[in-house]
Amino acid sequence: MKTFENMLDELYDNLDQCNEIVSVILPEPQLIKNGHNIIWKNVKEFLKIANRPPDHFINYLNKNCNCQVNWITDSKSDGIIFNQKKIKITNIIDYMKLYLKEFVICKSCRSYKTMIIKDQSIRKFNFICSNCKNEYYI
Repeated sequence: MKTFENMLDELYDNLDQCNEIVSVILPEPQLIKNGHNIIWKNVKEFLKIANRPPDHFINYLNKNCNCQVNWITDSKSDGIIFNQKKIKITNIIDYMKLYLKEFVICKSCRSYKTMIIKDQSIRKFNFICSNCKNEYYI
């Protein structure tokens, strides 16, 4: 049988393990001007770090960018195209940070070990934290 002191020691050990500081290094967006459009070539690197589906990120950009955003090709490996010539690299970095804050970082434990799964029955994404097991719809 465990004593209270043993359980307390175990709790403190687990708390020390949960306080790991994890930093995420975002890739610098590679932008190419193509006429009246801007192409973001290395968007796949960002999505790999964020561990999010490409279509979810495109929908986020379309809602927040004030311009039309699409994949260049169906393979999604060539990047995305912004139908606006005045978008700057600082704007894209801000969109990346806001996306991470809103849809990647757990609001309870601040962990990046999260995932989203689309619930087809209600057509919403279920946010799940692997670290603290927090779960909610976004």
